[in-house]
Amino acid sequence: MNAVVWGLKVKPYKRLDGPQETFYDALVNGFDLVFDMSAISWEHGVANRAFEGKKEDRSRTQFVLSRILSLAEGLLFNAVTSIIVIRLLSSPGHGSPKTTIFDVDLPPLWRYLKGCLISIFTALSIPGGMRLGFDMVAVTAVLLGSSPIKWPSTFCSPWRSTSVSSFWGYRWHQATRLTFLQFAGRPLAAITGSRRLGLVMGTFIASGIVHETGAVRIPAAREKGGQGALLFFTMQGVGVVLEHLWTKMTGRRVRGVLGWLWTIGWLTVWGNDFIDRSVRIGMLGILPNELFSAKVADEAQ
Repeated sequence: MNAVVWGLKVKPYKRLDGPQETFYDALVNGFDLVFDMSAISWEHGVANRAFEGKKEDRSRTQFVLSRILSLAEGLLFNAVTSIIVIRLLSSPGHGSPKTTIFDVDLPPLWRYLKGCLISIFTALSIPGGMRLGFDMVAVTAVLLGSSPIKWPSTFCSPWRSTSVSSFWGYRWHQATRLTFLQFAGRPLAAITGSRRLGLVMGTFIASGIVHETGAVRIPAAREKGGQGALLFFTMQGVGVVLEHLWTKMTGRRVRGVLGWLWTIGWLTVWGNDFIDRSVRIGMLGILPNELFSAKVADEAQ
């Protein structure tokens, strides 16, 4: 995707700290563009970020200590949510020998509610796991001389989102947002003639395709089939568009307690199938194979 975006670029990218002067600068810039999809050190990256977040203007020592604390916090949060999900899946009544979040032994309503709980706690575990990787890279980079300003926080309390727009616009991680926006959002906006609709739907559809491609290529999948990512992310785009229409018709933004309930509901309704399919193909490491193999063995006995 980045190769296509770069190939169609007419003007050269500009770094925030000035033009390159040596071959070494050019080499570093090349690696920076390849591996840092958020382009935080570049003018086009700043111009396309929806939210700057908290600026890391602290000293290197303060930055490293805060990120080490963040690592510990993310590890603990990930462990707790993982244990809750595994307990829910192995609790009495979850007798389905199939790899699924839906318990066939429960009545439909309770089966779906239990599936919702599993989906919610699984989703809550993702920021903790991703923060581990991001924070380790950030600490290593800063210790090697990189500026703390180049390493903003990964997530902004996504569980506090009071709209689908705010959830995906800045509270969830923005690591891939720029690539999806440039690769699919802007072209679709040009094709449809609707800037907002094209940008939103193109960006989410591109995200769905990338996630689905990763799911199709997963080795040793428990089951055949995709992850359902294309449907999930497309409907997230629909949610953002619906919120825009609501604001346009009523003059009021989606916010507050009702906005929070709407956001959780929209994410959960479409997330259930996404999480369930992810579990079925073995995409989520939070749910180990041993859990399901043991359940199948118990059923056989």
